[in-house]
Amino acid sequence: MSKLPNQLKLVIYLKLEKLRRENNPNLSFEDIENTLVSFIWKEKLPLHLSVAVRDVMNLTNEKIVQFMAYQALVDGYNSKLSDYEDVISK
Repeated sequence: MSKLPNQLKLVIYLKLEKLRRENNPNLSFEDIENTLVSFIWKEKLPLHLSVAVRDVMNLTNEKIVQFMAYQALVDGYNSKLSDYEDVISK
């Protein structure tokens, strides 16, 4: 479960619905949360709620997809070949 304040979760859900309507219907709350926590706020969470809200509202589909692509590369690099055995054997 997310450790973000409830007010910030609400803002993320509002942004999520906006992004889903625009052109990314498969986007999830976790996708946005991971992008914020691991990419935008990788150093530390903002001290003020207003700064965090501004960051959420400025988030774009492109930034989210960019982070997800980067994370997929990192996950692929850190995994073993045996993790893909079911795909390779077909």
